[in-house]
Amino acid sequence: MANYYVSCHPKSRFVNGLMAARPAENRRYALSNNEFTVRFMNGQTERRVLGTAAEIRDVLEGPMGLKLPSTRDLDLRLQQLIELCTL
Repeated sequence: MANYYVSCHPKSRFVNGLMAARPAENRRYALSNNEFTVRFMNGQTERRVLGTAAEIRDVLEGPMGLKLPSTRDLDLRLQQLIELCTL
């Protein structure tokens, strides 16, 4: 029941936001909307706020290892996400 709620409810952060995480050697990558975090095994953490659709695309295709389509619609949606995060 809980899984259904967080994946389907219109107010769920999983429905309304962008989230991605990926473990890698000696670190873990996390993307929450336009905030990119790298957590290292030694306890060090690096955070960066992404300000453009191209930066989000670079993180998703780079550290996250995803292959994204080259569509204007995706870039527009990523830009809308950034604008919502700065309100």
